[in-house]
Amino acid sequence: MCSNSVMICEERNAKNSNSNITYRPLGDDSSYVVRYISSSFVKIQQLKTDFNAQHQHEKDALIELNDKLRLMVDCAQQLESQNSKYITQLADLRRSLLASANSKEND
Repeated sequence: MCSNSVMICEERNAKNSNSNITYRPLGDDSSYVVRYISSSFVKIQQLKTDFNAQHQHEKDALIELNDKLRLMVDCAQQLESQNSKYITQLADLRRSLLASANSKEND
């Protein structure tokens, strides 16, 4: 690294959560990589994990609701089919009743 490189250090104030950022030049012989995981990064990861868990829970709930809706739609279709059969049978009974009433009047 060149001597005009700058390393950023974050110093936390112990009394409060204010952050002070200081800049120090890196030496020519600095060959290490500064790895810093801030508490905000950890919080972001936790929020991401929580969000993914909540998303999965909502997805599972929607799948369950879709399954229930599918069952209700199937039941409604069966009831409509049964209703149309009953309407057809009722119409046939009315026709036969009218036919028998007309034949009795003609006799």
